[in-house]
Amino acid sequence: MEFKALAEKSGIKDVTEAEFKAHAPDPTTGKNWSTMVALRRIKNGRKGVGAPKELKSVIGFPLGGREFLPNDNDIDKSWKQFIPVLAPGIGITEVDVKGEFKGSHGVRTELRYEESRNPRKDGEGEYINRTVQEIIIGNERLTLDCLKANSLEVDEVEVADLRSPVLIIGRISEKFYTERLFENRQPVGDWDINTNGQPVLQFNLVAGEKNIFKVRFTPRKISKPIIELEGFRESIVGSSLEEVAQSLAGVQVIVAGVISKWEDGRAQGGKNFVQIMATGIWELPDAPQQATIEAAIAPKPPEPYTPPAPGPTAVPPLIPAPAPAPAPVAPTPAPAAPPTAPAPKAAPKATGSLSVTEKTKLIKEGVKKAAEALGGPKNLTVENVNEINKDIWTWGPSRQTIQLAIDKANK
Repeated sequence: MEFKALAEKSGIKDVTEAEFKAHAPDPTTGKNWSTMVALRRIKNGRKGVGAPKELKSVIGFPLGGREFLPNDNDIDKSWKQFIPVLAPGIGITEVDVKGEFKGSHGVRTELRYEESRNPRKDGEGEYINRTVQEIIIGNERLTLDCLKANSLEVDEVEVADLRSPVLIIGRISEKFYTERLFENRQPVGDWDINTNGQPVLQFNLVAGEKNIFKVRFTPRKISKPIIELEGFRESIVGSSLEEVAQSLAGVQVIVAGVISKWEDGRAQGGKNFVQIMATGIWELPDAPQQATIEAAIAPKPPEPYTPPAPGPTAVPPLIPAPAPAPAPVAPTPAPAAPPTAPAPKAAPKATGSLSVTEKTKLIKEGVKKAAEALGGPKNLTVENVNEINKDIWTWGPSRQTIQLAIDKANK
């Protein structure tokens, strides 16, 4: 066969009958190309070029994105992001998207992707890339109940979860850190905690019996995290890291992300250090409170007095009764002293737990009240401010928290 001989000369061996029928020139069937084009089509077809892509799919809720950054941390070179997708009752699959995500985070979505596998440079395992090709958006929204049902407690995370997407339930601790800025793999400073309008910082969750958890919100340009924590975005605008900690510490949250680091601490008799690259955060409500912030500031006004309803009118007798014998005249008593008005009741103490937002408001109001009483904020100390507000600050804020509020009042 002439075509097969030409293929042999071009380095294409053993051309099959199916390849010949699919690619050989044939003007009667619309294949109006040359023999060289036909040979090129066979060669590329054997490499997989032009073959239909085999797509897999996952149906679930996208949980925010995190950036893929080159080693030099140049955010302007960012071109790809990773997105964990929660399929309730099945698990979490991480997909990757080139450029911005055209879907909607927190909404049920079908994502069709092409999967490829490559060995890791360290020889341990492999990279699995699931590059999204198609997105079909639904209308069902993610709920807190769904998140909680698919979350792990701090101590439930194991070393086998390394490099896996997870949801973690925990409480934000008072330990906050900046995200280091690197050039040529050397630290040269810190990222601004508000970079491109997104949080860039680190903080710990309250440690469990086995694990210490650090949450990292890394720099981003094209990806967007889910932030459903009241005050998070507001606290990073024009604030210091200490003020962010004051706003957020103590809140119970669910964090979505990928376990990026695991250090076994049991060999040294300590706890494991675990790090998660966050893509989303949700606030979990605490138990219902027994007292509101208004009750902690002012007493409840008394109920208005309602006089008793009048009784039946007495009917006068028809025959006057005999006059009683006159009683002996008693000495006139001294006039009684007017009754003393009862002292106003102090504001009742709040008996329930207050939220972080309510505590922050009470501290700010208490510092303002003390400044008015003592002739200005420059006369304030932790001790005198705490003394003036001790009946309201029933939870006992720390010295550091009070001092931060005083410093802010003096700015």
